[in-house]
Order: sequence, then structure tokens, then C-alpha cells
Amino acid sequence: MLSATSDGSQPDAVPRIRSIRIICYLPISARTHLPSRRRHPPFRRSMKKTVLRAQATTADGTILTLHEHDGAFMIRVDGVELMSTRQHHSEERLAELACAAVGARSRPRVLIGGLGMGFTLRAALRQLPADAAVTVVELVPAVIAWNLAPEYGLGGDALRDPRVEIIAGDVGDVLARHRRGFDAVILDVDNGASGLTVHANGRLYESAGLGIARKALAAGGCLAVWSAGDDPAFAERLRCAGFDVHVERAPTHPGGGSRNALLIGRLAAAGSREPTAPRSPAASLRDRERTASSSSRRLSSWTGSPISSRRRASIGTGITEYLHRITSSGGP
Repeated sequence: MLSATSDGSQPDAVPRIRSIRIICYLPISARTHLPSRRRHPPFRRSMKKTVLRAQATTADGTILTLHEHDGAFMIRVDGVELMSTRQHHSEERLAELACAAVGARSRPRVLIGGLGMGFTLRAALRQLPADAAVTVVELVPAVIAWNLAPEYGLGGDALRDPRVEIIAGDVGDVLARHRRGFDAVILDVDNGASGLTVHANGRLYESAGLGIARKALAAGGCLAVWSAGDDPAFAERLRCAGFDVHVERAPTHPGGGSRNALLIGRLAAAGSREPTAPRSPAASLRDRERTASSSSRRLSSWTGSPISSRRRASIGTGITEYLHRITSSGGP
């Protein structure tokens, strides 16, 4: 507010200046050196690296590597991940199914082929009584050393259980030396019914290998096999070897994820059925020829008119050739 002067007149109004904006145009070269309040360091996400911890080479030259990533461990075979500490629910379920039927026996004997990271062994020990005996056979000595190393925290606690015996060797040789020596045999030596880690593992899943496993089992014994995916051909070989087969698909995680196939073969408690040899292609073809001949005779009765033996033979041959073509090509 303005006050009056001594003579009563009003003073000249003086305008108020609230702010002054000074715009200074600088060359681009000069402006680049001025600090900016909006300039922030670039955001960089912290990426945890996968670290190679150990490496081993199998007898046939396959390279096994142990890796760590963000506290989890994984074993790779020639760069392909074989197992991980983050995915082990199906391995534990395999041991549960195998030990469920034999856990109530007095002093049950269980053989585990393939140590892995100790999850199958640890699950079996939870199912078995204090007087059980568990033999673990691992082909690669380095895998045993990795499990026993305290800095990795893998299966060392399970291996130190007094019920456990660890053998560095071929599980097929151990099976051959123990006739009726085990109540349950658990095979998790590879990625399924084939040899990925060691090519020689494939013989365990052939008819001869299954016969050796059958002889190593006591009456009412169980053969449990882990597979990455469904394998109907191997399930049929199990049946031909004298097992009653059940297949369960178990997730890699308790809450879901991809599913693995667990093939459970059981022997009868007494008087178990003998193995049946798979039918040869020649025998199957003879059955189809008999079917074709019968079909031509039925055709004669359907038409109500007689068909000459030459015509009947021609019809039978045609049906036989058609059936043979289906057999050979997998479809008509």
C-alpha cells in the first residue's frame, strides 16, 4: 500500500517486478558441458552368471560338467542339462513308488542305479525303515566326489547315512552278481531308456538287461525306471520281461511344470509269470495270412455264391499283401 506525501498528493505508482527470466543462448558445444538435474546413471540389471564348478570325462569321452547359477546346481552332459537342484520332484516320486511296496518288509534291500544329486536316495531313505540296506551304484567317480563336497551341499548327508553303501562302478555288473539280492531296483542312470551319459547304459534297458534285473529281484520285487518322457516301446519290453507295468507321469515341480514318465514294474509275490519273447515279424505275418484265408472263406459265405479255389487264393493273397504293407510302412 502507498502512503500520501506531505502535501496530500499521491506518489507515482511504482510497478512491482515479481520475477525476471533471463534467457541465455549458448552454443551447443557450451551447453553440453552444463550439469543437468535430469541426468541419471543408466540402469543396469544385475545378471547372475552361470559358473562352471567342476568337470569330468567318462570312459567313452562324454564330458560331464557341474554348474552353479544363483545358488542352484545343475549337471550337464556335453552341454545338455541332465539334472538340476531346482527340478527333482519326479526323482523323489520314483523312489516313493519303488519303496512303497517293500518298505514294510524286514530288512529290505534296495539298489539305486545313478546317484545324481542325491534326491532319489534321500527320498528312498525317508520311506525305508532303520534296518534297510541301500546300495547306490554310480558309474562316474567325480559325481560321487561332487556330492560329498560340503561346498556344494548336494547329497553328502544322504551318503553318510549308515544304511547306505556307495559303489563306483557299473550297475549292470552289480545286478549280475546279486541273484535275488534286492527287493527293489531303481534305475535313474540316464535320460530314460537309452544311453545319454554313457552309451553303454542303453544295454540296461534292452531285453537282456531287463532279464538280468529281473533275476536280481526277490519275489514280489519292484523295478522302477525314470524316463524324461513316455516310452511305450520300453513299457512293452518290461511286460515281455515278466513285469506287471504301471506308468505314472510326475511333474518336475510339486506344483506343476513338465512331466516325466515313471515306469514301475512289479513281480508277483509267488509263481511270477515267466518272460514272454516278443513275436517275430515272420510269426506275425503267418497270423495275418491265416486271417486273410479265413476272410476269403467268409467272403464266399457272405456273397451266397461259391468262389473257386484259385479266386479264393487270389483274394487271400491280396489281403495278405495289404496287411504286410501296413506292417512294413506303419499305415495303409
